[in-house]
Amino acid sequence: MNGAMTDEQRAELVEVREARLQALEALNRHPWWATAGDRYAAQKALRKAAEN
Repeated sequence: MNGAMTDEQRAELVEVREARLQALEALNRHPWWATAGDRYAAQKALRKAAEN
């Protein structure tokens, strides 16, 4: 394979990107963010917790 994508792979990529966007939007709309205070610090702490 020379790095080219098939039509099937391209279609799957579109679907996966859409699902990722929907998940991210759902996370960002969660009511918890209204109580988080410093959103940047909260995102940083969540990312750190997810890595451990």
